[in-house]
Amino acid sequence: MTLKEIVANLNQNELLIDAFYEEDLSLQTVVCDSRKVTPGAVFVAIVGFESDGNAYIPMAIEKGATLVVSAEPPPKGLATAYLQVKDDRRALAVLADDAYGHLSQKMRIIGVTGTNGKTSIVTFIQDLLHRSGLKAGLMGTIANRMEAEELYHAGRTTEEAPDIQNMLWQMHQKGATHVAMEVSSHAMELDRVYGMCFTYGIFTNLTQEHLDFHHNFEAYYQAKKKMFRQTTVANIINIDDSYGQRLYDELRREGLSKARTYSYGFHAEADYHIEITEQAIDHTVFTLRVKGKEMGAFTLPVLGDVMVANATAAIAVALFEGLPLEVIRESLQESTGVTGRMESVGIDSDIQVMVDYAHTPDALEKLLLTVRKFHSGPIHLVFGCPGDRDREKRPQMGAIAGRLANTVYLTDDNPASETSMAILKAIEEGVRKYETPYEVIPDRKAAIHKAILNANPGDLVIMAGKGHETYQIVGKAHHPHSDRKEAENALVARKRKR
Repeated sequence: MTLKEIVANLNQNELLIDAFYEEDLSLQTVVCDSRKVTPGAVFVAIVGFESDGNAYIPMAIEKGATLVVSAEPPPKGLATAYLQVKDDRRALAVLADDAYGHLSQKMRIIGVTGTNGKTSIVTFIQDLLHRSGLKAGLMGTIANRMEAEELYHAGRTTEEAPDIQNMLWQMHQKGATHVAMEVSSHAMELDRVYGMCFTYGIFTNLTQEHLDFHHNFEAYYQAKKKMFRQTTVANIINIDDSYGQRLYDELRREGLSKARTYSYGFHAEADYHIEITEQAIDHTVFTLRVKGKEMGAFTLPVLGDVMVANATAAIAVALFEGLPLEVIRESLQESTGVTGRMESVGIDSDIQVMVDYAHTPDALEKLLLTVRKFHSGPIHLVFGCPGDRDREKRPQMGAIAGRLANTVYLTDDNPASETSMAILKAIEEGVRKYETPYEVIPDRKAAIHKAILNANPGDLVIMAGKGHETYQIVGKAHHPHSDRKEAENALVARKRKR
């Protein structure tokens, strides 16, 4: 990648304002973190939430950056090659895409967006593709991996543009032809996937979340909608969700996407129409009709309408990719589920214990309503709400817990910079609307142990909110914590006690 090529591409994307350099350069990598600069790197100074990359330009140059890109004019006396751009984040995405050879145009990228369900869908898709003999990568909340090999620890749902392109390159080098990728609303709003091509775009739903960032539902929806301007083959939209129905109608009416648009769900008019024929605590059987054509029955070894809908979105992609129906059927039936999503713990115990990632009002309500269908006994719920985000959902989730659980243990869930009790008191406002017994136990480990030790035989204990997470964020520190591990320890203690 040469400086002349970079300048030409930025001009083509109408991003370049001015260029300051005397000779052409051959450049190696593109980074936005000064700590990752290596000799010959392009350093793009982006303005972040906590820091301004422009303050780190001297450090980047000291570490060997030979080109700086910024939306600000160059500092006085700067001798390093410098490009001033209209939009630092879009420039970062364009340059990262350039550096790794436009891989989203060479691979089949499946983008999945929505509030809930993204992780389950990308996991189902990767598994379906892998079992059919195709090499597929996965990028998302739980991991960024090529088959079972983790390539890059998942720090956020969708990484910054250079990290995304680097992971695509690693996957491509290992023979991947497909990548299933979670795409967050933050990623769209902050242009982390700007300019990428998505072969398929999937929309799950839009519920209460991230309003601390987007401020209102309309802005949240518009951020999600951006991804579908970049799809090329098919959009697959859940029309059971009201925002999904709106998106489906707008995509078909406005023609903003090159791709054709299809619907899925339990809705009678869905192109991929689901009907559940059998449900139990450990499996669900459903039939699928695609544009009026019967596809037969599918068995999923997990409980819940939500997981069936997620599996259906994956089936749609598999059918578009020409996978045989029997391979799809066998793959779903043998699926081990998704870590931290309605995951059972301690099967041989006298109580049932479940870990789930439900961290929004909609997800918590659906979780509790689903298990209520198959569990007639008491439900003990352990949950909290994260700090530094979306305070409005706290009393809402408290009210859902009070209405649908029999006992509630309010506890920490990544309080971050907020005080634990301030968060828990906000949740408590919702719980108090009902007569459901509850306790406030900030220490999550203690709350889990008390819930499990106090449960009676036949009861169900659910830990909601953290799911797959293996840490607790207090202040800026990440402390080791696993709901599953603590539940297993508590179950051992329960056996000893009894």
